[in-house]
Amino acid sequence: MVLPSPLDLIELPLKTTLKMEEFKEDMERALKIKVIDIMTKNVISIPPNTSINDAAKIMVENNIKSYQFIENGKLVGIITREDLIEILCSS
Repeated sequence: MVLPSPLDLIELPLKTTLKMEEFKEDMERALKIKVIDIMTKNVISIPPNTSINDAAKIMVENNIKSYQFIENGKLVGIITREDLIEILCSS
């Protein structure tokens, strides 16, 4: 085990303060970001009657983490990779 040197101990408050300022600046920048700037715009949706196997295959092929199920223009449900893994592992 290597102990910090006296110089490290003296510099620690300064380094911590600088990191906190950097963190604060990062948070202020992040809070200014709008959802529209980061949201997925080309959403892939599938009908609710899609088989679990087909849904998993499309997810892998398109690196999708979740699906939104749309019927008659309305969102009727969401399923995630974790949901599919859970279903496939419990079968």
